[in-house]
Amino acid sequence: MGLGLRILALGAAVCALASAGCDQHLLGTRDVRLEYTLTAPHAAGESLDLVRYAVSRRLAAAQISADVETAEPNVVDVTVDELSAESVDEFLTWRGGLRLYRLDPGFTFTPVDLRGLTTKTATLPNGLVESYFIGKPDDVFRAVHLSPVLAGHRIVIDVDSGNLARTRAVVDPPLVDLTTGIERVGTRGGKTLALTLRPAAEARLVDGIAREAGDSIAFVRDISVVSVETLDSKTVAAPPLLAHVGSDIYAYTRAQHVRRLLESGTIPHLVRTRMTREPANWPLAMTSLLLPMLLSFGWLFFVRRFDRARPEPVWLVLGTFALGGLGVVPAALAETLLPSLTPYLNPTLMTLGGQKMALPLALVVFTLVVGLTEEGSKMLGAWAVARHRREFDEPVDGIVYGAAAALGFAAVENVRYFAEGRMSPTLVVMRAFTTVPAHMCFGAIWGYALGRKLVQPRTSLLLYLLLAAFMHGAFDAFLSIDGLGLLAGGMNLVLASMFIIFLRSALRHGVVSPEAAAVSPDGRELFQMGSSGLFAFFAVGMHVVAALIFGLGAYVQSRDWRVGFGFIGLSSVLLGLFGLMAYGVSEAMPLDVVVDDYGITFGGAAVRWGDIDRFEHIAPGVGYGAGMHEILVRTTSGAMTLGPGPAKAVDELARVIAARIRGRA
Repeated sequence: MGLGLRILALGAAVCALASAGCDQHLLGTRDVRLEYTLTAPHAAGESLDLVRYAVSRRLAAAQISADVETAEPNVVDVTVDELSAESVDEFLTWRGGLRLYRLDPGFTFTPVDLRGLTTKTATLPNGLVESYFIGKPDDVFRAVHLSPVLAGHRIVIDVDSGNLARTRAVVDPPLVDLTTGIERVGTRGGKTLALTLRPAAEARLVDGIAREAGDSIAFVRDISVVSVETLDSKTVAAPPLLAHVGSDIYAYTRAQHVRRLLESGTIPHLVRTRMTREPANWPLAMTSLLLPMLLSFGWLFFVRRFDRARPEPVWLVLGTFALGGLGVVPAALAETLLPSLTPYLNPTLMTLGGQKMALPLALVVFTLVVGLTEEGSKMLGAWAVARHRREFDEPVDGIVYGAAAALGFAAVENVRYFAEGRMSPTLVVMRAFTTVPAHMCFGAIWGYALGRKLVQPRTSLLLYLLLAAFMHGAFDAFLSIDGLGLLAGGMNLVLASMFIIFLRSALRHGVVSPEAAAVSPDGRELFQMGSSGLFAFFAVGMHVVAALIFGLGAYVQSRDWRVGFGFIGLSSVLLGLFGLMAYGVSEAMPLDVVVDDYGITFGGAAVRWGDIDRFEHIAPGVGYGAGMHEILVRTTSGAMTLGPGPAKAVDELARVIAARIRGRA
């Protein structure tokens, strides 16, 4: 087995092991196909396309990833992971909108299946004793679906903030049916839905409330209670119609979830007629496992390009990559445990439904719960073995091993994300060119501190870890709050700049030996080589090509097109161009030649004065561009090239080297 195959096998094994620890299975191994029939057949192919679009939009609003296809004359097929099958049923058998029912707490409901249910009673202010059942949502939903109800009533389900559900009895038919009557949905204060009704629906509401004024009215989506209100003619005469989703911290998230669902519009009436288990799609499963590995290895190769002077052993880099991947398990446990202690440590809840006003709070919680746990797990993977090996002897090694652990972590994390998102083009591109390099840069921050301690032992590793955690938390918070996604893209530019700064600083040192460490840093002279303009061209080119790839993926997905040879061919060309730009960045990055009492250091390679025989100042040559020179230093063990760089900087460097050599003669 070749080295490349061994690397992929190791990565796949780590991904599989870590994913198993997180109770995750591979995409395509547990799929089911749900067949839905339209009650009114659609003969025109264009109509079926609209139905497929409407169904896809509804599932996207419910945050369910599925493959939707239509078949003549009136069938919609939905392929989804078996864990999401019941949720698909819930959202596709609901046409849309809301229905308003009058509560009837005196109605007695007797479930056929009492498993997981507890009977409760409550005495109402009017003296009526209400009897109902509580339990986990799945148990309550199952009981309601299986139990017949006498004509004239219906049982709906109310889920509270503690993730417990209860039954409520309502009078059927509804007081007002707003399935197609809602024109616009907004929110007030983050926890209250503001419903603007169409004129006909508003008239029906006014008429219905006039007949039932003062009664408790349940706003119901399918069989799920959204809100319970006491309405009167005065209330409904002053639009918009308000539905208070709750008063606790969970209400913000629930309100935004319901808003997205209502905004997804209506769909035709669908009835599920069949569910079949799909055979395991192993080509798809292996793609979802190996693609994250290839993405991370691509970025790892990019990082190792900067460690060419004395590259780290492949086995140790891959071992650190694997330990970083296994770090997903403790990080996931911590991210599950902390929110279970208090909802105020739940990052999703602390966005208050994605509101911008929640940004300060979200920054703190994302930093503590996500940033610190994930960066701490990655750092443990780099510190456990690599940091204690004799091969870890240069400051740049910290960045290499930090990036390796971070990219291993990102690879395993992507296996889960690709499975949940069914490898949609937009998701794959976003993870490849936004999230994966962000993980790499987070690891480079504390990795730089690991290497810096070789030359400055007092460097605070904790401080750099906290910086990485904060940057990680801010990145995730921007992605989680509506309208701030562009800030996450801007953060990628900040992170890339920090990566370059840390890398240039680390490469000013070679192997840290006692002799090199004894040299005072005060006498160091720096001479910048390379071309800042050429480096900027390649760096900007990377971002432009990445944006083109993202745009291509988003366009294909927005059109709901199947991935074909055209998309694969064009994306392959763009990927090749991106790789060319990345190679240019690694070659053109401006680096410093360091001259001190120890010797000369460039690009992480150091040579002592005593080992230098002579040097040659080389005039511009092919491939260097006008005005670019370089110096060839002859040593007892070979040659080291300094540059190419601007003529003025190289001339001054040659003068200083000559003076140093004469001074030691």
